[in-house]
Amino acid sequence: MSFFAIAWKHMAELDDFLAEQAAEAARRITERFALKQKLDAFAAATDFRLEVIVRKDSIRGEDNATHTCALLELSLPAVSTAASRETYMETVRLLREATKEAMELPPVLTRTVVRFRWSRKYR
Repeated sequence: MSFFAIAWKHMAELDDFLAEQAAEAARRITERFALKQKLDAFAAATDFRLEVIVRKDSIRGEDNATHTCALLELSLPAVSTAASRETYMETVRLLREATKEAMELPPVLTRTVVRFRWSRKYR
């Protein structure tokens, strides 16, 4: 089991399946984001750190039943806002793209929800 899965299992008291999905989602997103950041001229100029927070959450499904899921909150921490607005917003776009691509890879991570948190400075 990866470092992320072990740490999150203890922090969020997730069951095994949920912890594995959260770890896989984080791995996919961080790998894709790192690659996109390396290939993009704006984002490569500044070393943006990706912050991932995992929480256990409940969501209401289409069948009106409540399901437990892993909620991943992604953000580029406030330290990263020292970059120009243009660079920061380009990096946000890259992170959204990386997340969308990562979550569409098979197998689909059905019990994982991703949300974004941004610095108020650039909202």
